Amino acid sequence: MDNVSQDVSQALSRRFLQDFPSDAALQLERMSVEDLLAPLSEQPVEVLAPVWSRLVPRFAATLTLLLPTLTADELLTQLAPNVAVRILSQMTDEQVSLVLERLD
Repeated sequence: MDNVSQDVSQALSRRFLQDFPSDAALQLERMSVEDLLAPLSEQPVEVLAPVWSRLVPRFAATLTLLLPTLTADELLTQLAPNVAVRILSQMTDEQVSLVLERLD
């Protein structure tokens, strides 16, 4: 895909995530994590946060652990506390400890 096509694709993806976070969450949950990681990693946290709050917590936890560390940390701090706790509750104690150490 050339740069222009890639830019258009990113813009359309961002628009869908922003305008339809509930629909986007449902679509993401039907896809493989491997296919989602690169495109989601390119999105700003402000775009991801509303979608993350609508994902099934286990799926959100899996994606969060695979995102680049800075993105994952910023995303967790942007979420409402109850949403972040639901996501963290799906991680192992060791994973939670690592995340919380980074956020401290």
